[in-house]
Amino acid sequence: MPHPHPPSIARKRVLHLATLLDWLIAFAEMLPRLTATQFIRIMTSGRTAPLLCGCADLNGHHDGEFVVKFLSAKGALFELLGSRLATHFGILVPEPAAVQVEQEFADVVNERLRQQGSSRRVGTGLNFGSRVVNPMTTWLVGRMIPEAMFRDATNIFAFDALIQNPDRRVANPNLFTQGDSIYVYDHEETSFSFLLALSPSTEPWKPRR
Repeated sequence: MPHPHPPSIARKRVLHLATLLDWLIAFAEMLPRLTATQFIRIMTSGRTAPLLCGCADLNGHHDGEFVVKFLSAKGALFELLGSRLATHFGILVPEPAAVQVEQEFADVVNERLRQQGSSRRVGTGLNFGSRVVNPMTTWLVGRMIPEAMFRDATNIFAFDALIQNPDRRVANPNLFTQGDSIYVYDHEETSFSFLLALSPSTEPWKPRR
């Protein structure tokens, strides 16, 4: 028998967004909380055109440079999930952080964007950030896998299959190396649909009783 009062599409979307936001808040609380204090430049690579920023911790101490992405709640959540799951499986990722952008900082960035003729604007609030790894070498398109990296490359292939990541491909490796170590990044386009089977609850961040 159909539900007497099935939820409207609009209500479903609101509930979906609320669930994503709750997930995002829960995961963000596990991360270092930083504030963007120095605008260095706009990254030239990447679909989302992230910012390279100097960041400070809650005590105001400089904590290094971070690549900060301005994503939707879903995109930020999936970046967090991808980073945490990769770490769980022993795959290297840049250290993640929740980076707060204040109005004064956003104004500086938006003025620079305006001067460059860009219509893009950044907002305030928490954003997903990744610590810059130095030194590092970007994985070039068409590069063959060295024998010393076969095992890590195989693990990354299996990881992408698990999380259903279509974005890491020959033309877009989303990898960089440091010595014989491979780092992965960019997971906002991932599906993570296997989580629905593992946790069908609409509140999966709450412990089961």
